Parts: sequence; C-alpha cells; structure tokens
Amino acid sequence: MNAHIGLQIFSVAFDIMGDLEAGFARVRSAGFEVVELPMLFGRTADEMRRLLDNAGLACHAVHYFGSETPLALPGSLNFTDHAERIRDELATLGARRAVMGLHLLPDGMDISQNADPLTALHEAARHMTAADWLVTADLLNACGALFAQSGLGMTYHNHASEFAERDGARGFDLLLAQTEPELVDFELDVGWAAAAGQDVVKLLADTGDRVRLLHLKDCGATTGPDLEFEIEPVPLGQGRIDWQALLLQCRTMNIEAMFIENEMLPDMTGLDAAVLGLRHIRSVEALLPVIPGQG
Repeated sequence: MNAHIGLQIFSVAFDIMGDLEAGFARVRSAGFEVVELPMLFGRTADEMRRLLDNAGLACHAVHYFGSETPLALPGSLNFTDHAERIRDELATLGARRAVMGLHLLPDGMDISQNADPLTALHEAARHMTAADWLVTADLLNACGALFAQSGLGMTYHNHASEFAERDGARGFDLLLAQTEPELVDFELDVGWAAAAGQDVVKLLADTGDRVRLLHLKDCGATTGPDLEFEIEPVPLGQGRIDWQALLLQCRTMNIEAMFIENEMLPDMTGLDAAVLGLRHIRSVEALLPVIPGQG
C-alpha cells in the first residue's frame, strides 16, 4: 500500500463554503495535498478546478447522490439522470473516481415532502429490502461501465444501514455480490462500519481489493451498534477503532487513497479536527514495521 492520505472536504464544509479560495488554501497549509469533494458547492467543474489548482490541491474523487434528492444543492448532478455529465465533470476536475455516497431510496418512497429530510432518510433506511439493494447495484454497474470507457472508476460509499440484515441478507453483501468487480469498487467508511458493530479490520480483510478508498473516521465507545445514521463523533484515535491494526491491514491491499472525514465535533472546528486526525494517522504510521525497500 502506498495510499495518499487526503481530506474529505465535507469535514470542513461549514468552515470554508463561504470562501472556498481561502478555505482551500487553509486545507493545503494544514498539510493536505489530495482531497475528495462531497459536492461542487454550486460551482462549475471549471471553476472548481481553478480553485483547487490555485491552492495546490488535487481532487481524487467526487461524491454524488444516486438520484434527485432534497439533500443535494439545487442543480447538483446525480447518477440516475446525469451519468454522462458526471463523467465529464470528473475529467475536468482531474478526478479518478465518482462515488455514490448513499444508496437509492426504496421504490416509491419520496422524502421531498417531509419537513425533515434526514428523519425521512432514517425511515427509508429501515425499509430497504433485498430488491431495493439490487436496484442500487444495477445503477452502479451501469455507471461503472460508462465511466470505465474513459478510464474512470465507480465507487460506493457505505454508512451503517448497509450492515442491517433484512430478507436474510445485508445490503453490503448484496452490493458486493451483485456489482461487477471490474466496474465497481468500494469506499469503506470505517467509522460508520464500526458504528454498525463491524470489526473493521476483519471487514477489510474479507472485502479485499474491492475496497480502493477509505474514509478514516472514529466513533465513540457509546455508539450503537446502530444500523441507521447515528454515530458518536470523536477525533481520530479517541474512539474504538484500532488504527495500528487497520493500517497494517491496509498495507496488504490495493488502497488508492484514504480520506480523513469527521462528522461535526463539539468544541472543535472541522479543520482543527482534520489536522488532529492527520497527526494521529502519521504518528501511527511511524510505529508500523518498516517494509523492506520502502523505508
């Protein structure tokens, strides 16, 4: 493994979205060179590329929703309606992967009429069936085939609901089984997986090279196991994840990039939490055995 350690910009979005130019400069000054975007913040791909280039940042991946949703900013692209435009955005940004950050909703469920879309999202997660997961798998395969023609990757990002067993199966296992390995990879969010009660080191080992990206996130000892969207956010290294064991496992895998991502932490800005996380990961890396030829 020789993966980049980057930042998922969601972690600092509320700190920088009012002035992306200054915000990206702060991200770069904090020691990050590679980022993953949660959205384009209402900017065109050309505008975003200029902002990133000016700050000395490279974009490795971008998150999009699977379909139209009130959780997205107006005008945002989604995989169902805009796959070709997403492909073109990635090319403009110089990104390597598009990431579906959330599964499709159960057929016929509309959260747009709910006064609180997040509450409705929790309800939707409780109603996901095996058939619903297969619809998401089909969309991932279709977009993966399209993106592969341009040398781009299609990736799926988990939360916790993927690990709930319904109809005798877990969504995560169904997505692994029903997506084509040459077309679809996974971004394992280790914090959400841990919140769902998973042994994240074993999960990585079992999933193998289907995982190409990671979200580095910790979760507090009081979390769950929760199978929806609840997590006790804590800074990296202050929760339940064994980071030394995780990074050792990653050394055996073909991980491209690992992005520090924090949910909102009390009494700490997103950038301060990201810097703390980066220091922790670097300190753990320094304790790992030296690999012959790499140290």
